[in-house]
Amino acid sequence: MSKSKILVILINILIINVSFSSENNNLNIISFNIHGFGKILGGRKIEYKISKILNEISNYDLIFIQENWKYKKLILDMLPMHQLIFGEERKNKFSHPSGLLIGINENIKIIDYDEFIYKGCNGIIAHGSDCFASKGFIYLRIMFNGQKLDIYNTHLDSGDSIKDNITRRIQLSSLKDYVIENSVNNSIIICGDFNMDYKNSLHIKDFIDQLELDLLLWDDKYFLEKKVDYIFYRLDTSQVKDDKITEILYHLSDHPPLSMNIKIK
Repeated sequence: MSKSKILVILINILIINVSFSSENNNLNIISFNIHGFGKILGGRKIEYKISKILNEISNYDLIFIQENWKYKKLILDMLPMHQLIFGEERKNKFSHPSGLLIGINENIKIIDYDEFIYKGCNGIIAHGSDCFASKGFIYLRIMFNGQKLDIYNTHLDSGDSIKDNITRRIQLSSLKDYVIENSVNNSIIICGDFNMDYKNSLHIKDFIDQLELDLLLWDDKYFLEKKVDYIFYRLDTSQVKDDKITEILYHLSDHPPLSMNIKIK
């Protein structure tokens, strides 16, 4: 083989490698409260809805799901290319798991894991019946492109009563304290359903200020009056942009999804 042909081959290999490396610098992220209650409340209709959601989000590198109460097997079957971290089953038969899930692209290394269950709750029959669920957060530390990234998925108490508001403030404070203790100098992504409206909650704004977080702005298609779902982040040496979400996902839950793309330099 001539030297010129060898040179052409080497150049082509270099171009392919550079392209592959560039693609691998990107993480696309989605956070979604899927409203995945049990079949007894919706029969096969809910399972069909969850299947459509999973089909549409399977290409995301980081998947943050809230309110997955009954669909672990379906998710395992439909997201085979992801490492799946579910909220753990509770020993108390009256308390369900947190309904939280983080899915991570199989090529991303997980180096630490924790699940934290908030101590307080409010509501058994009324006020969202939150005491039947183990509200809390899942924490993972991952390694991507040579950098450590701490990611959190959470779901706070629902309801509009005075006790609900107090419970949420305590839960948010617990999350903040954990982040300060474990992730103070690290890059962070925090996703979830906080059940606190951004326009009317000083506690959310204090949370952002005290942890020095940025906030992903909501898409114009966000169809709820209250903005209670969030992606917060604090990232070093990276570029962040909004990610377009397929129209289908906006009509499959009572919460809209949030998505962004980050490029690690």
